[in-house]
Amino acid sequence: MAKELGNIILISYSCLWFIFLLWYKSKNQRFTLGYFLIALYCILSLLTIYVFNSEFRPLYYEPDVQIFPLIYLFGIMFVTFLPIIQLHEDKLLYLRIPEEATNNYICSFFGMFSLFEIIIMLPEIREGMIIMMSSNADSITDLYVDMTHSRMEKVGGGSGLISIIGVISNLSLLIGPLIFYQYLLQKNRSCFVMFLTTLTLIQGFLTGIAEASRCKIAASVFVLTLLFFFFKPFLERKLVVKLKKISLIIGGVIVSLLLIITFARVASVNKVSSTFNIARYLGGSTLVFDNYCLDAGGDRGGYKTIPLVNSLLGEKEMNESESRFKFSYMKIDNSRFCTYVGDYVLDYGPILGAFVLIVISCLFLILLRHNHGLSYSQVIYVYMVTRFCSAYYQAAFTGIGGNIAILFFFILAFSFSNQILKSQIIYRKQN
Repeated sequence: MAKELGNIILISYSCLWFIFLLWYKSKNQRFTLGYFLIALYCILSLLTIYVFNSEFRPLYYEPDVQIFPLIYLFGIMFVTFLPIIQLHEDKLLYLRIPEEATNNYICSFFGMFSLFEIIIMLPEIREGMIIMMSSNADSITDLYVDMTHSRMEKVGGGSGLISIIGVISNLSLLIGPLIFYQYLLQKNRSCFVMFLTTLTLIQGFLTGIAEASRCKIAASVFVLTLLFFFFKPFLERKLVVKLKKISLIIGGVIVSLLLIITFARVASVNKVSSTFNIARYLGGSTLVFDNYCLDAGGDRGGYKTIPLVNSLLGEKEMNESESRFKFSYMKIDNSRFCTYVGDYVLDYGPILGAFVLIVISCLFLILLRHNHGLSYSQVIYVYMVTRFCSAYYQAAFTGIGGNIAILFFFILAFSFSNQILKSQIIYRKQN
């Protein structure tokens, strides 16, 4: 009986997403960023149903599904999607991006730090590549376990020059998809600057190989794909065709690596099927939210979402091992994906968490008000909201590095909105 009721609830939840998608499409004449962002969650909702009905579900999830947590989850996600919905992307006639000299400098600056980070990681990348090519399941799993243990015991990013390089390299990783497209929009492009800009994308990909981490490989790919549909009308048609061809090749390589890592982890544990493992990675966060997040037995006091603020208030910065011990009284720790909504609920509780997310959405609704075009500051805000709302697994801009990135994005936006830095207009080129 519990399984039948659970299926009814999950199917109803999935129907809400498809109704949302159909409603949004009726308001927009073309396939936009908003359309594919909502479509992503439609697909994930179907995978959630598959995970719930799998024979392996009892290994990871509770037997029951409750209706209220899913109503709460959909409602809050709908509110956070509003800044994207109000864009009316099919009516945008122009975007502003940094003027040519400034754009070259921004892209080169972050590309150089991505290059530094890649050079520093070369031994780990080489080892990870060799292990991947060997397809040895135990070696791939051991690499992931070792890197996870190292990350959990790590606090901060070192000291002195290493710390500065680490902070800026992290910014390069986070800003990469945005500056990649804004450079493609520029009329006069340098091959060298284009190479450096592309390195900001490659950095995350190579980090994933070095750590045998699916999340590191997939995270920027999701955002990069979604942004394509936002910037596509402003790109030259020939360039769009080239991007599609290149993305098919690179996409094939990325999917192959993700499958190698997935098959390796399944083979080493030998508990579940590879199909279930992939579906759980994509659709399981909804079940985790439903099972635990609204009644987690406490809250984390902003540990994950605003650790920089907590540090400034005098609280000790914790590594992941220390945080899991401190919050061990809760029903769930940060080893499990629970959606970006889940991370805010776990940090502040269901009521305050909802309030924080609603305030964030209202802020971006105000910042993204426009007529028929977007300033570069608003393009930055679109990128932030896209990254935020596409985090079906866990919240974006978390940790000290993520908080620093938020500050940086707002400072950059302020610099352009107050004309400290100049911008240029890019007009729409295709429907």
